Amino acid sequence: MGSNAPGQLAGYMLQIPRALARLLEAGEGSVVSIEVVGDVGLETEDGKVTTEEDKASVNSNPVSDRSINLWKTFYNWIKDIEDGVLDVKMTEFILFSNKSGNAGIVDNLSAASSEQEVSEAVEQVIEDLSDISQNHEIWKFFSYAVNDRRQLFCKVVRHFKFQTGSNNGSAEVLSVLKGKHVSGAHLEDIYQDLLGWISDRVSEIINNKQQAKITWEEFNKKAIIVFSRYRSKELIDFASKSPPSDEDIGGHFSRRRLYVQQLEAIELDQSDIIEAITHYLNAGVNRAQWIEAGIIDNEVANDLEKNLLEFWKNRRGAINITNKNLSESEKGKLLLLDCSARQQLIRGESPPASTIAGTYHLLADEPEPELGWHSDWEDKFKAKNKR
Repeated sequence: MGSNAPGQLAGYMLQIPRALARLLEAGEGSVVSIEVVGDVGLETEDGKVTTEEDKASVNSNPVSDRSINLWKTFYNWIKDIEDGVLDVKMTEFILFSNKSGNAGIVDNLSAASSEQEVSEAVEQVIEDLSDISQNHEIWKFFSYAVNDRRQLFCKVVRHFKFQTGSNNGSAEVLSVLKGKHVSGAHLEDIYQDLLGWISDRVSEIINNKQQAKITWEEFNKKAIIVFSRYRSKELIDFASKSPPSDEDIGGHFSRRRLYVQQLEAIELDQSDIIEAITHYLNAGVNRAQWIEAGIIDNEVANDLEKNLLEFWKNRRGAINITNKNLSESEKGKLLLLDCSARQQLIRGESPPASTIAGTYHLLADEPEPELGWHSDWEDKFKAKNKR
C-alpha cells in the first residue's frame, strides 16, 4: 500500500457526504454527480456548473503551499477548460479539505475576488514559490498553470473557493439538516438514511455502467419520505377529517363489493357489514393520503399487507385445529374478529382505528382477493373472480 493510500481512501469516502450536502442545498432541475464533473459536481438548470475536488488527509493539511494536491487540481481544471469540458465563465471551482492548516496560498487565492486582488494574489504565489526547481513533484503542474497559462489561471481563481470541513464530511451535512428544522434527536438517523440511500444508488448506477448522476427530483422524492418519517410522530388520521358519507357506504353495500360478499358468506349481521365498509373506506383514505404526503411509501404499505396476511394464515390454521366443533360461519367470524383486533405497528407507531380491519377488507376485495373468511373462500370468490 502506498504512503498516500490512507489519504486517498479518506478523500474517496468524502465524496458521498459531499454529494449529499450538494443535493440538500440544490434546487429543481439540478443534477449532482460523483467522479463526472470533478470529485463531486453540481449542474443547475440554467447551465451553471460547480466542480468540487475533495482532498483528505489523516494527519495534516492536504493542500499546503507545495502539495501536489493543490497544484494538480488547478492543472486539471485548466486542462478541462482547454478541452472544452468546462466553461470558465459558467463554472465555480471548489477545493474542499477535511483538514485546515496555517493560512497559505490556497487561502489567499480563495479570498481574491476582484481582478486586481487576483492579480496581486497570483504575483504573491510566484514570489512564494520562486525557489521551486524543475525536479520538484509539483513543478509540472505549477508551471503549466501559473507560468504557461497565467491568464486562464487568473480566470479560474476569480471563480475559486477553498472550503474546509470535518474529517468525514458529516458535520457539514448535519449543519444543513439543522437548517431544515429537523429535530436534533433525529439528525443522525436522517443523515445515515440519506447517506445510505445515495451510496446504494451510486453503486447501482455504476454497476449499470452509467455515470454516477442523481437528479434533485429523484433525491427529493426519497428525502420527503425520510423527513416525514422522522418529523411525524404519529400517523395522521386523515379519515377523521372527512368520514365516509352514507352514500359512499350505501354504494358499497348495494353493489355488494367482493369483500362485502365475503362477509355475507359467513352470515355477518348487516350492522357489522356497515361497520366493515366504514373501516374499508377510512383505511383507503388514510393509506392514499399517507403515501401522497410521503409519510409512508409503497414498501411500507406492502410490508403491512405481508404481515397481515401472515397473521391471517396462522390464525386460520389455529382456529381450524382448536375450534373443530364450530360451524364454518362461526369459524369465519372468529377469524375476522381476531384479524380485525390485530395490533400491527406501522413504522413503530400505532395506526388510527379502522386501519388494520380496513386493510384486511382491502385484501379480501376485488380484483384479486388474497384472503377470505369462509373456509371455501377460494372456490367461492377467488376462482369465480378469475372466470
